[in-house]
Amino acid sequence: MPLDSSATKPQIQSDTFTNTASQMEFESWLYSWAEFIRREQWKTRKLVEMSVTLHRRDRGLTLSDMCGRYGIRPSTEGYWLDYNQDLDGEIHPINIVTPAITTNTNACLQSNAEVEVKSANASALHKQIAMKWEKVSDYFERIDWDEVSRTFIFDAAQKDGTVLIETVITKGEKTTVPRVGDGGIALAVYNCEQCGPGVTQTDAKPMEHAEPDADDMGGMPDGDADDAYEAEVDCPKCQSKVPAMVKRMGGESLSEAAIETKKITSEIVPFYNFAIDTYNAKIKGIKGAKWLQKQTLWDRMKLESKYNRLSFPGSSLWSYPICVDYALANADWGYLNQQLRNSGFSQFDMFEVREIYLHEEAYENYRAPSDFEFINGKGEKCFTIKKGQTIGEAQEAMYGADQHGFKFVWNDQWLLDIVGPEMEEINFRERFTDIHWDRKSGSYLSSPNYSIVYIQDDITILNTMDHNIIARNAVVPVYYNSLVFDKGDFSQEYIGSKNAGLLPDADMTKTAFSLPIPTPSPYLQNKIGFLWQVKDTVSQVTPAMRGEEQKGAPYAAQRQQLEQSYGSLTAVLKSFAQCKVETFRNKARLASKHWTLEQFQRVGSMFGEIWTEEDIDEMCNIDFDADLIITYRQGSEMPSTAMTKELKFYGALQQLIPLITANGQPLDQNAMQQIMKKIDENGEFDFDLTGLEVNELIAQK
Repeated sequence: MPLDSSATKPQIQSDTFTNTASQMEFESWLYSWAEFIRREQWKTRKLVEMSVTLHRRDRGLTLSDMCGRYGIRPSTEGYWLDYNQDLDGEIHPINIVTPAITTNTNACLQSNAEVEVKSANASALHKQIAMKWEKVSDYFERIDWDEVSRTFIFDAAQKDGTVLIETVITKGEKTTVPRVGDGGIALAVYNCEQCGPGVTQTDAKPMEHAEPDADDMGGMPDGDADDAYEAEVDCPKCQSKVPAMVKRMGGESLSEAAIETKKITSEIVPFYNFAIDTYNAKIKGIKGAKWLQKQTLWDRMKLESKYNRLSFPGSSLWSYPICVDYALANADWGYLNQQLRNSGFSQFDMFEVREIYLHEEAYENYRAPSDFEFINGKGEKCFTIKKGQTIGEAQEAMYGADQHGFKFVWNDQWLLDIVGPEMEEINFRERFTDIHWDRKSGSYLSSPNYSIVYIQDDITILNTMDHNIIARNAVVPVYYNSLVFDKGDFSQEYIGSKNAGLLPDADMTKTAFSLPIPTPSPYLQNKIGFLWQVKDTVSQVTPAMRGEEQKGAPYAAQRQQLEQSYGSLTAVLKSFAQCKVETFRNKARLASKHWTLEQFQRVGSMFGEIWTEEDIDEMCNIDFDADLIITYRQGSEMPSTAMTKELKFYGALQQLIPLITANGQPLDQNAMQQIMKKIDENGEFDFDLTGLEVNELIAQK
């Protein structure tokens, strides 16, 4: 029987699409996102525990930490416990974790990448704009990337794998600035019943429901009566209130005005205070993630002052990363064992507040099944979406076009706020950047130096065995037959005996004996020696990095080893350089939207330049992606010490000596100046041998 061709023919689905509304109400949809992210956080539980291990090992090592990853007491059951000296022993003196992390941090601090801004085309105007934005980057460099913040970043990135840098815009101080305003005078034509008609200067406001009428006042000077308004003025002679027609004359005046400024800064978000879409971020990082959550602890006072129309009866359960963050900050290890809830109703109760960011890729197919209007805890109507409308369409109706993100604030089971773009950036891809220690690990989030912990375990356990053997060697116990000897017999210079020891067949070797002295096996000694040899390799520490001199090694070999040891640290330094570039790009966009004219001019004045209003308009209207090339200066992410510059300088001089001796005469002064200029550039010095910088500064002024 032949097969029916229609039965095997593939069914082609229609490509028509109907914009049907989603089945889930808007607030329930937000709740599902909050619960989904809560479940996703459990996937990084092991990474959090690894990070806790590195943090605690860096602070101090106990035998309990070494013999078992979570302690040696039976009651631990896989959970962290508070350190108990009686049960866990003394803090072990051998610690390779702290020196490794400290050394790597110090090596990273020797370099600070420089942001470079160039023009993407040959336009002279764009080149001038790029130079101005590079000066703005220097301004942000001074206020953000100091040694304290960089120390925290490199220390945290080693233990946690990655940290986030958040670009934050807040209200700054009010400043008084000059403003050009309407400086014209207002003349009033009046007719007083007692003093007669007249003209006087006034600042009276128009009367309510007053209609301009100049016929009864005998006309207005120098202007059309249609611009006049009716008001009450004081008669300059009798001081009585009389009706008048007021006309404002032209003119401008220079006055002062108090304006609010916006402050743009960077904040460090540690590993425990954020969760991210790790699957989509595995390659592109922040730029590829669809959602990001920032979780922090707020006390009751802050929460109730922020949302004063809401009541918070009791503190909610905390997520595990927040428990870890609180435990490490307060050295209260009980928070590592369980999620604690504040029992009392105190103004110091701590609440976990979750700021959830969604990229437009995460909500572009959602359509509201009904009208929804949200009023936050401050009584503000901050979001409205209509039936069948997408979130992007609702945002465009409220805030305008080009809104590529959505942010809402959540606590436990409650929606606290939906944040608009008026005061902050809601697209997290343009708000956050990340710094990694090394991307070669198996996850986007990882603890890079966790291998040091295993080496630390082996070293500590083997050294503990060695110490126990030494203790056995120091005191050798003697075993005896109590029928023959008394305990006190062994405390005298002679050995007393009993009758049983005087028998003819008595064997003293069977009556009293001592065990052989225990000695460590060659395997144990070799194992310890091997671990001490690889310790520096695992911890990325070399003698050159410790400043130790290698006897018999030439200077060039020591220098090469120093550079190689720095080379193992370039991954995090390049990541930090890329982070600074993206962070500046985010700040530049915010500055172009929210900075005042005077804030830009203040940056220009730091470099001796006067930026006009036209200059700043050109800066703010430029396309940061198409018109500017924002990157970091190549080589600036590598540590560059004084010794490096010294070697380059002497190398350049050595190449110069044959050129001088070949002629037998002194070089021309101009040629010598050009040679020294090249040495200046290649040696990374800042001599300004040609006086170019001074001449440029004078020309600009």
